[in-house]
Amino acid sequence: MVQEKITAEYNKGVTSTDVLVQYNRELQSVGIGLQPISAVPDLHFIDALYGEAPQQTAIGQLFFEKRGLDLELDPPKDSDGEAEFFNQLGRDILDSITGSSDVCGIWTWLDRPGINRFIRILRKARDTAFGRDE
Repeated sequence: MVQEKITAEYNKGVTSTDVLVQYNRELQSVGIGLQPISAVPDLHFIDALYGEAPQQTAIGQLFFEKRGLDLELDPPKDSDGEAEFFNQLGRDILDSITGSSDVCGIWTWLDRPGINRFIRILRKARDTAFGRDE
């Protein structure tokens, strides 16, 4: 199986991932995956996706809505304290997930029609964002 990597330029404070493509002619398979960027090898892919404060807070709020009363959790009543509470709850949940798994990426497998559609979408996105190549 051949594997090739596309690494985005890393900017401090901006979370990103490497895009990996692996393929095998004999198996007629192509896999596309996201893994932590090479510049930050200890960054779990869950943190890359959800580790920023707004996402952490939303995770904490969602968990509280679903299970908070069952667990007798009681957030502070002031808005600053409440935001900090939900952010920390979300961070604790993410830490539990990342600490329980050594999976370092997320993958999907595409068949030939899926790859063709993916290529068309990437070309459209590139042309829209950067202009068409001449």
